Amino acid sequence: MASAVPWYTQGFHSRTGIEVKVEISKDFLRLSPDAEVTLFRVIQESLTNVHRYSGSSTASIRVEAVGGEVMLEIRDWGRGIQSKNLNAPTDTVAGLGVGIQGMRERMRQLGGTLEIESKHNQGTAVKATLPLVQATPGPPEPVPNGAPATLRKRILIADDHEALRHGVRQVLQTEPDWDVCGEASDGRQAVEKALTLNPDLVIVDINMPVIDGLETARQIIRDRPHIKVLVFTVHDSEQTMREIVAAGAHGYLSKAKSGRDLVDVVKTLLAGNTSYPRS
Repeated sequence: MASAVPWYTQGFHSRTGIEVKVEISKDFLRLSPDAEVTLFRVIQESLTNVHRYSGSSTASIRVEAVGGEVMLEIRDWGRGIQSKNLNAPTDTVAGLGVGIQGMRERMRQLGGTLEIESKHNQGTAVKATLPLVQATPGPPEPVPNGAPATLRKRILIADDHEALRHGVRQVLQTEPDWDVCGEASDGRQAVEKALTLNPDLVIVDINMPVIDGLETARQIIRDRPHIKVLVFTVHDSEQTMREIVAAGAHGYLSKAKSGRDLVDVVKTLLAGNTSYPRS
């Protein structure tokens, strides 16, 4: 959550112009995969509604652990939602969007709650609470998204944060010619899945467990030299870039950059070029 939420809001700001203030500790504890993905989805749905309905130029996100619970609040200062719509049972109520009502049920299944408070022309607050359960995420199964793989460029995502993998997948799947063919949560899985799935591109975090991202890149390029490797990292320095180039990776992108930059860099690599942006 600590890296996925700022990364996603940077891209959201670039796409919409809406400034989002994020309050979450950089060393915020790791949650179970279900909890991280569910909370991340609540953030996505809530910010989508801010953009579509609120008219607010700013929003805020706060995540904290209090008394055995994880508390998430997304707030805007826009038009607000009519009181008669706040608890409507359908997924299509204007002002709530398509996904928030479904998220209420998912939160309930995980033992949590999702509440919406809103006042006319004073904004809306979406508040999600989950029991504090920590877990080590395991590798998810590859999820095909419908089209024949031979017609698409195949991409493998390797990052030990479930929520960040989910966010990257969502960004990449906006491109109709790309297929996220699999995910990995550590370096060894990334190498094994690259050899098995034979993707066109692997996106790998530099700080991976078991095998770090640079060694992961070296092994993939050594055994499958046709596969492009993009190193995705929170470190944004000249030294980091030199290490990535020395490992043989084809590109580098800081996690501080927007989702739009990710799409552009992936296009560059899939076209057979390299991308080493200066910090």
